[in-house]
Amino acid sequence: MMKIILVAGARPNFMKIAPLMAAFQARPEITPILVQTGQHYDSVMSDLFFHELGIPEPDVNLGVGSASHAVQTAEIMRAFEPVVLAEKPDAVLVVGDVNSTIACGLVAVKLGVKLIHVEAGLRSFDRTMPEEINRLLTDAISYLLFCSEQSGVDNLRREGVPEEKIHMVGNVMIDTLLKNREKAERPVTVEMGTNRLVGSDPVRILEAYREVMAVNRADPDVLWVGMTAPKQEKWIYKNKDNLNVKFIVAVGAVFDFYAGNVKRSHPWFLKHGLEWLPRLLQEPRRLWRRSFISAPVFFWHVFKQRIKK
Repeated sequence: MMKIILVAGARPNFMKIAPLMAAFQARPEITPILVQTGQHYDSVMSDLFFHELGIPEPDVNLGVGSASHAVQTAEIMRAFEPVVLAEKPDAVLVVGDVNSTIACGLVAVKLGVKLIHVEAGLRSFDRTMPEEINRLLTDAISYLLFCSEQSGVDNLRREGVPEEKIHMVGNVMIDTLLKNREKAERPVTVEMGTNRLVGSDPVRILEAYREVMAVNRADPDVLWVGMTAPKQEKWIYKNKDNLNVKFIVAVGAVFDFYAGNVKRSHPWFLKHGLEWLPRLLQEPRRLWRRSFISAPVFFWHVFKQRIKK
């Protein structure tokens, strides 16, 4: 039985780790242990990545978070060492070139554990980049170097790395892409308790999730939504079931008026309910549809509701 610790730090690492976890789980003789360092930690983003990519929950979350390069690297090393001592793995596998890669690599090697680097040999030849330093150092201390492209093999050979350490295996990101190709074309679903957000754009769904969760954390009695019509009404209608709010009010351009960003119409137009007319003349390309298409449709629906009563 072989025990391997896999390290995921930054968000791109999740996509690289996914096919590796799947491959290891299909081999009963291998026990994979997934460690998330928390280098790029966002609870919503992490949950979405793990859910959509089919990655099991991490066995260990170091929860390091953001910091300077030196502090972050040191904190990851400090938090990762007890994990290695407790698990006693046969190998530690790291991917990419982030601080988690070199930090966990150093801990493994200093404890006498073999280090495997996936995506080895890539070079920018610019040592002012922190990632380039991470690549060089990680490759220098690794026992096995798995390259995603021929340039990685060539670079390692030029650097004098023994041939038996170098293995051309292909790009694990492509494995993730091929596996999730059909899923990417389907609507994304994000669970919110008993409710769901569904859409075809994962980024927009994630933004909506964050917006709703931010509102619920604030726990307001009244929510004022100012996105300009009809965006605000659409947003309210789409998210109202997920919001823990008693009253939701759409305020539209009122914020701009009070902030002085938009000059209000002459009082005469306000008095006679014709404020829309000067605004239409000022911004015809933006407002014509609202005035001549959306507004009549809205009044027609209101009229139908009144008739039903």
